[in-house]
Amino acid sequence: MRIAVAGLEGSEVTVHFGAAAAFRIFDLEGWELRLLEVRRVPPYTEGLPHGHDFDAERFARVADALDDCAQVVCARIGDAPAEALRARGIEPVVHTGPLTQLAAPAA
Repeated sequence: MRIAVAGLEGSEVTVHFGAAAAFRIFDLEGWELRLLEVRRVPPYTEGLPHGHDFDAERFARVADALDDCAQVVCARIGDAPAEALRARGIEPVVHTGPLTQLAAPAA
């Protein structure tokens, strides 16, 4: 399964979907994550005020770059962008903490 993780570096997921200027693209196979590439995007919320309305054009610029992913992992995401991702067949996953927890077996 291909997943996108908001943010450029580090072993922790800490970046909000709207603030992400890049997504790391991984293949998740069993319990293993394999980094494929980094995709840079114009951040969805750049220049928008807090509590902004959903902007379909800005959202599309980010989501188009993630269309081959089954999931997008981020620290936070608004309701409207999350629903718009689901409409594209991409499941938003809100997760803070180590990337390794994404691939770890359930306890």
